[in-house]
Amino acid sequence: MKKKLQIVLKRSELGRKIVEDSRFRAFLIACITFCVNVGYAALNFFLAITHRSFSYLTLFADFLALSLMRFYTVTYEFRGSTRRTKASVMRFSGIWLCFLSIVVSGLVVMTIMEEQSTARPIVLMIAIATYTFWKAVMAVINTIKAHSSQEPLLITLRNISCADAAISVLTLEHAMICTFSDEPGSFSLWMDAGTGMGVFLMVLGLGIGLLIQSKIQQKSNE
Repeated sequence: MKKKLQIVLKRSELGRKIVEDSRFRAFLIACITFCVNVGYAALNFFLAITHRSFSYLTLFADFLALSLMRFYTVTYEFRGSTRRTKASVMRFSGIWLCFLSIVVSGLVVMTIMEEQSTARPIVLMIAIATYTFWKAVMAVINTIKAHSSQEPLLITLRNISCADAAISVLTLEHAMICTFSDEPGSFSLWMDAGTGMGVFLMVLGLGIGLLIQSKIQQKSNE
């Protein structure tokens, strides 16, 4: 089945690039993820308005920021930028990931402080769980592919994907507690706080990692 699909795809120039060019495939997936993330951000904005929830509004800001970082990174790939310019993209994304880690900590605080948490419909929960699983799988794949790579933009996309997956896991955990727990109590608060702290440290570490890598890339170009 896989071979037949590859034969069909290779009949066109675009399909041939998808099959044979792993770099092109990685950026194509980033473009698709960007579109999905924008839609997910819009959903959280809608929920923030309908439920008057600051936590949804913060999630909207998180996923919108991640979408813009992906868009910014991908555009420099298709511009044919120099390695020095790509290092500046790493620095820009690193700064934004560090800022985003602060937003994540604010999200956790708002989630804990809100008196009522809204249960999600089962269909929405299934969609969120599927989306989160897909993000986690893609983050692992990107990490494996970029592990030995020195390409600045691929490393940047890897860190953005990992941050995106971590925030999605935090969102899924809270949504599951609100939906399937009859009376969320102190245990759920500790769960939110513990996971939130882990995600905060992870996103901050990813941002600092990009800042360090950008300096290394700049020095190698001097």
